[in-house]
Amino acid sequence: PSPHKSQKSNYQLTYIHNNNNNNNENLIADNHGDNDEGDDTGSSVSRPLRICIASHDIVGPSTHAGVGAGYYALARTLARAGHHVTILYLLGTYSESAFPFSYWVDQFTLVDNITLVPLPESGVVTFNSWYVKKAADAYYWLRDRDGEFDVVHFHEWNGPGVFCLSARRLG
Repeated sequence: PSPHKSQKSNYQLTYIHNNNNNNNENLIADNHGDNDEGDDTGSSVSRPLRICIASHDIVGPSTHAGVGAGYYALARTLARAGHHVTILYLLGTYSESAFPFSYWVDQFTLVDNITLVPLPESGVVTFNSWYVKKAADAYYWLRDRDGEFDVVHFHEWNGPGVFCLSARRLG
């Protein structure tokens, strides 16, 4: 699939589908459309990327397995590779664990060098599902930080990225 260049900002949205679970090399790419800092194939990046992972499930404040465990592993792998990783937790400060959310913020910072950010309420009223509301909140949070991240990664579970990108395209 081809990347879609936004006309309203300086970053490029890229969908990468990887069917080979043993090779994650293609999950890291320069999304600016130029390749001044990597080689001419676009397959390497010579500087750390600023990556935001947006999810309402992450190991720590969430007690589930699956999406949360996968995203925690992805975040740790990217941070250990030298990238700056922020996890935008779509459930705000909600924690299912015995520990408060602030405990997990400290743990992610101290142990993994990952920034864990609770999604704040945007004040936007929606008359749809809770998932659309969280996507709207994420859209406004990301919009206020345009250019702060090289890569923003959403999971497909309940479509927060789809709703967020739809809002962005509609302006």
